[in-house]
Amino acid sequence: MSGRSAPLRRLALLTVVLLWASAQSARASDGVTRALIEPAARIWASMPSGSRIAVAPIDPDTSGLPDALLIEVERSFAAALLATAPTGSAVSSRRDLPMAWEEAESFTQGAAAGLLAQAAVDAVAVASVAEQADGVTLSAVLLAVRGEAVGDVLATMAPTALALEMGALGLAGAEAGARRLGVALAEGLRASVDPSAAFTVRVHTAGDRGAAGQWFAALVAEHISRRLAQAPPYMPHPLRSLGSVPAPRTVVLELALWDHGDRLDIHGRASMGEVAARSSVRIAVRSIPRSFLPLTRYGGRVGLGLQQAVGSFEPQAPTDRREVLFAARVLARAALIDRTLGSGGGDRRGRGHADLTAAMGRLAKGIPHEEVWHDEWASAPAAAQTLRARMSPIGGGEAPILEASIERAVYRAGERMGVRVLVRGGRAHVAVFVWQADDTVVRIAPWQEAALRVEAAQRTDLSGPGDPEIAPAPLPGSQETVEAVIVVASALPFSADALAPLAGETASDSLAGAVEMSAFLDMLAGLDLTRTSLAVLPYRVRATD
Repeated sequence: MSGRSAPLRRLALLTVVLLWASAQSARASDGVTRALIEPAARIWASMPSGSRIAVAPIDPDTSGLPDALLIEVERSFAAALLATAPTGSAVSSRRDLPMAWEEAESFTQGAAAGLLAQAAVDAVAVASVAEQADGVTLSAVLLAVRGEAVGDVLATMAPTALALEMGALGLAGAEAGARRLGVALAEGLRASVDPSAAFTVRVHTAGDRGAAGQWFAALVAEHISRRLAQAPPYMPHPLRSLGSVPAPRTVVLELALWDHGDRLDIHGRASMGEVAARSSVRIAVRSIPRSFLPLTRYGGRVGLGLQQAVGSFEPQAPTDRREVLFAARVLARAALIDRTLGSGGGDRRGRGHADLTAAMGRLAKGIPHEEVWHDEWASAPAAAQTLRARMSPIGGGEAPILEASIERAVYRAGERMGVRVLVRGGRAHVAVFVWQADDTVVRIAPWQEAALRVEAAQRTDLSGPGDPEIAPAPLPGSQETVEAVIVVASALPFSADALAPLAGETASDSLAGAVEMSAFLDMLAGLDLTRTSLAVLPYRVRATD
């Protein structure tokens, strides 16, 4: 046998079991297969009648995902293709296909079309499985392996969510988790940019993640680089351009790490130009080097890094010194949030109530925590405060949709205050706090320690019937101060008492028993902020004549 004919004979003599069926007679047997029926039908739409498609095996050594899960997904994908195959078309699952392609790609003489002329199938479906925040997705590329179109991409299947339990994935070790995430992000980019290409890439990491995040990002970046540099699985194009050097590309890698005690959830985004891929992985905290532990003080978002911002307030009228310092801190927090989110430069100034209330509202976008304060300057009547802190964004697809309101924008001391709350997207757990003008916080609802469960689409008044009335008052000695109601709504139960204590019977009692705003924000940052929404409702309270 000559060296020229050996790979061809290898491809021609593969033992293939063809499963013939029509779309009318095939039936999906499980939830995973049902989710793939419609995407499978679209794949067949790109093929002429009587075509044969092989489902390429998914390599567990490459993906890092559990063997049992990959086998289940592969079988379900083949079943979906079988269930939607037009009359006269066929599907095969070939466990020895990788070996055949490996042998074919090592053969350097002759055209790829000649090597594959006698292949047993017309196209091969190459699937990729990726872990996401809420489950698993399957994507696929259909490649021609016969005729003049050999190596061409005939169809692509966008990532499709599968009905698999997250427990099937298990918790990966840090090294295995980095490989899972890196391979998934690399293949997601390749599928969107050019499924037939290999890339030489430089991976740049973006954002602040702390020391543990930087260490893990380096591992993921290495796997992205390695994976993209390899020839795409089952792709004959490299035979047409042997020895060519892929043009270097830049990949930007962003990671968000969430500490859940014994588990670390890592959500990754990789972008190449305008194209982006996303994937997630869950790893065991015990697999992280001890030098990086503990990851956080109370759980939640890991190490966004310290940011710095300055807030300055110069009142238009004589104002209590305590209120001026409070206003400078409110402005500094808003500046830090905007700087971290990329919508501001880290310096915010104000002169009146409107500036202050606008700055308070920025807290609904992110939570500063681990705050360190310094007096920038304090020449009467103005003041400036420098803040160094971490900032965690708030909200996400699983966060309640929160609507909240108070009766008026200006209260007289002693007037009753009520807060109306409405949540959508499912029931939520709610607590209400007051951000006082001395930069402290008290709770006004609920009166029990646990947050109040509120049903979806039902308006709830807090405080409710039978609860003590809430009446705001300005700082002792002040004629008018600016404060805010903060409504916290979470999809998960939480302890309202752990965030701040109940208001007292008098204004002085509330000030004496309150918790510092910095401490409140630290505890708030410990919640799962991806499932939390915040409403900030500023108001002014005036002393009675």
